[in-house]
Amino acid sequence: MKIDFYKFKLFFWVWAWIGLLVFPQIVEAIDIRLGGQVRPRWEARDRDFNSETDTFHFLSSRFRVNINTRVNDKVSNFIQFQSVNVFGSDRTDSFGSTVETNSSFLDLDESVGIHQGYVVAKGLLNLPLEFKIGRQEMILDGQRIFGNNGWFQEALSHDGVSIWHKGEKHTLMYFFSQFNENGSETIQDSTDDVVHTFWGNYKGILGGDFSAYFVYRDSDTFENEILPDNDSYTLGLRQAGRNSWFDYRVEGYYQFGDADLFGGQKGTERSAFLFGVRIGKKFKARFKPSVAVWYDYVSGDDEDDKVFKAFNPDFGNGHKYYGFMDRFVLLGQSRPDGNSSSVTDTDSMGLQDLALKFSMKPHEKVTVRADLHFFWTAVNAHAGVVPAKLIGERHLGEELDLTLIYHFDPSLTIVGGYSIFAADPLMHHVGGRTGAPNNTDADWGFIMVSHVF
Repeated sequence: MKIDFYKFKLFFWVWAWIGLLVFPQIVEAIDIRLGGQVRPRWEARDRDFNSETDTFHFLSSRFRVNINTRVNDKVSNFIQFQSVNVFGSDRTDSFGSTVETNSSFLDLDESVGIHQGYVVAKGLLNLPLEFKIGRQEMILDGQRIFGNNGWFQEALSHDGVSIWHKGEKHTLMYFFSQFNENGSETIQDSTDDVVHTFWGNYKGILGGDFSAYFVYRDSDTFENEILPDNDSYTLGLRQAGRNSWFDYRVEGYYQFGDADLFGGQKGTERSAFLFGVRIGKKFKARFKPSVAVWYDYVSGDDEDDKVFKAFNPDFGNGHKYYGFMDRFVLLGQSRPDGNSSSVTDTDSMGLQDLALKFSMKPHEKVTVRADLHFFWTAVNAHAGVVPAKLIGERHLGEELDLTLIYHFDPSLTIVGGYSIFAADPLMHHVGGRTGAPNNTDADWGFIMVSHVF
């Protein structure tokens, strides 16, 4: 087809002038708000428990630009552009954030990508529902099962559709997310990874909120004739609140289904659970001190070959719960064979975490925090996972996280931190690199500036 470039140029300029004339009226009729974030971070990492390696120093950054458009009371949209990079590097992955996370991220390269982009429609079909369609973060309660993993520069978002019903005290939500698309005209949908989530929250119970979960993960990505079934179902209950004396959180989750991939044989069932409790106290005293103690039990796999018992938090925020050094952000996602390439699991032996947390505000703009974690596996180390000398062991070690937060102004925050992990031989084995002389403690430090506008 021959293109008449004169007519094409005429067509372009006519519509360009129409746009210039109409655009101000459109902008005036709708509400457009711009925002974003600039977040550089310096890190010094020596977390591999290897006395023969040096500390790794680097700078990473996250740049975001947000466009929030409100057309009317029923229709709006949100677009969030994001770029993540490492200073002086043109790599397509990001050393600026731990890549051993709960999933692959949607915009892991250094070019500008779409971290979020969705449209919101309220009252569609005259129903009391809110539809959010497109790429979106999903944060539920304390991010135990669903979180945005915001510490990691890439963060986590999902391609999907969420449907919300909000009442005075209750909220109901269904979320469909396409976690992995492997289909084609020939393969079709046989190897997709799809997640269906039902969540409900009710406010005003025991001084807080009560939430219930049901998550069905239809995971066919690794299915084949040998290991055909890996679907999982997660049921959960969570209650968190406060009274005049203390604040608290109690939650429990049970996971069942199939686990052929992790069990290593066809017909492996899944039966796992997570239990967590927290109690804290804020004192009305100088420097506003607060203390908290919590305990998490994340079940692990034992020597029963027909039942896989390691709990997988799916899309939860492990950085928030299991220490800032991120040694346990892939719990329940490695095969218990002692040869996992992941150093952020416990070879599926689960985790127990007893944590003591302290914070104070020596200045109205300064917060100081100290978190001390005591770690054990949930089950005894056993043959096939650890060498003979470690069979029966559970103790992994202790991690101390120190954090200083300075709020320069409402838009600019400076955060610094230092962590040290005093490791036992069992931690050297499950948390060290294969073949390395893992025989020492680990430490890590960072300084981060976050400007939100």
